[in-house]
Amino acid sequence: MKHFAKKKRGFNEIYFVLYLSAIILLIPKKTDNPTNETGAEFSKLQSSQVFIKSEKSALNLRLRASAEGIEIVSKDSSNIIYPVGNLHSVDYHFSLVSGNKMMRIDESDSTTLFVIEKLENTNNIKFTWFPNEKQLYNKNYTIICEADIYLDSLQKEKTYSRTEFSLNIYYIDEQPRSLSRRLIPSQQRDAGESGEENKAGDAQRNIPVKVYAYSNLLDIYPENNSLKSLAYSSWQNKIYLIGIQNLSDIDQDIRISVDSDDQKMVESVKILERNSKYLIIKGITPAYGDLNVEVFIKSKNGIEEVSTSFKVSPIAIGNPVVERVMYPEKKYPIDPKLPIISSQKAYSRISKGNNIIFETNNSAKFDFTPSVLDTGSTLYLERIIGTEILPERIAISVKSYPSPEIISFREKDDDVLITTKSYGIHESNKNLVVEIVSSQGLEFRDLTGSTQKIEGGTLQVFAIKKSRVSDFDKIELKAIDSRGFVSKTMIYRK
Repeated sequence: MKHFAKKKRGFNEIYFVLYLSAIILLIPKKTDNPTNETGAEFSKLQSSQVFIKSEKSALNLRLRASAEGIEIVSKDSSNIIYPVGNLHSVDYHFSLVSGNKMMRIDESDSTTLFVIEKLENTNNIKFTWFPNEKQLYNKNYTIICEADIYLDSLQKEKTYSRTEFSLNIYYIDEQPRSLSRRLIPSQQRDAGESGEENKAGDAQRNIPVKVYAYSNLLDIYPENNSLKSLAYSSWQNKIYLIGIQNLSDIDQDIRISVDSDDQKMVESVKILERNSKYLIIKGITPAYGDLNVEVFIKSKNGIEEVSTSFKVSPIAIGNPVVERVMYPEKKYPIDPKLPIISSQKAYSRISKGNNIIFETNNSAKFDFTPSVLDTGSTLYLERIIGTEILPERIAISVKSYPSPEIISFREKDDDVLITTKSYGIHESNKNLVVEIVSSQGLEFRDLTGSTQKIEGGTLQVFAIKKSRVSDFDKIELKAIDSRGFVSKTMIYRK
């Protein structure tokens, strides 16, 4: 029988067991989530790679002052703002910075100065600037674009980004000398500016000094530098306010200076509406000459006053087409030459003394028929725009129709024919000769079908047998029309 000796566990086997245990401990449990700690780090990494940019760092309007006026050298007026990275959607917010003032502007605030629009099917924004091309001095603004960027459709993961660009208006040479300067106390200027050096030099010569600087704190400009409007019609113009957050930032005593020869037009200029973005100025257009309007606004602290101006030029209204002499019961066409104005009522009327005897509802052509009662009167055609009566009142003289006439005698066969002429209308019918009377009491017959309408009157033919007048050397004849008017006496001789 063989006996095997029992072996002792060696030192190497112990190390193998310990090594195996260490490996088992490193194997993760099924319930462990390896992404719990790394998810936040991943989101942080993702958001850091998402941001917004603008295509251009500046939009520039370059101007040149010349003898002919202000020339545009170049103009760049649009910029695209777009996101970079993996994202779902973006909410943009824009602000305008002028000096030390900031004003929020968004899509709903788009005006004739800015238009902000989202490009279809993208997260991109197009920013369009409409600079004041008549700016008299260098000007610059900063547009700040801030964005809330959503990384998922549920908008749970969000990051923030910001970009900015400048808007610059500048002259490539000397600015126009007629520019409006702002007087700012010298202590308001930053130390080290050239004005302080000039001040010191002037002080040595004992010369009083006023230090001027161009300020970005407040600015205003008109929507239209020049308006053309029909004479006597109403006009409106917007004055845009830059560099204020609300109306309390400016002095509420806004001064308007109006230069015109027509005092009534001067008094018509008023502020129709005011808010933190613009003023609306309204007035009445003069009949002739320009209306020059200048608006002055002061900052609340009284340090700064800015002004802008515009002019209103009249578009002349044509002269009416109307007969200056009329006759009763005759219809006359009248063209008042009034324009069609959407904002105001334009119409015509005819007056007699202090009474209005005819009035239209609009500016169109119309027909007018004087009555018999108007005979011998002077009527006036008046044209009205809004509440203003145009000064050109047209006088219309209403005259009576002339008396009838006997214009010829002639013999035909056995008859003596007498031709008459009558004028106008009586009781809405042609005014005709109704009777021929003679000194001998003779009777004349109206030839049926002889009546003939001619320009200015009506011709008729009356007849009497020769045998009835053969016994007389002469016959005195008169014609009587339907109004009872009698002609001059005409003599018939054999």
